Amino acid sequence: MNLNQVKPGQSIKIDFIPEDLELRLFSLGIKAGDSAECISRSYYGPVVLRKDRAFNQVAITHRFAEAISVTVK
Repeated sequence: MNLNQVKPGQSIKIDFIPEDLELRLFSLGIKAGDSAECISRSYYGPVVLRKDRAFNQVAITHRFAEAISVTVK
């Protein structure tokens, strides 16, 4: 399942990030193996994640979210 398919409120584990996105997402604090919660998602807009029950939220563009593989917990 990719990140675009996750519904708000679901907890996820990030399984795979394509090599061309790894550095960009790492700078936002996101890497493969991380756990997060989907805060919001719009059809063609960004997916907003909250990582590790912190108050920090990260918005990931629709294009990036399509390429990221996740598992719902």
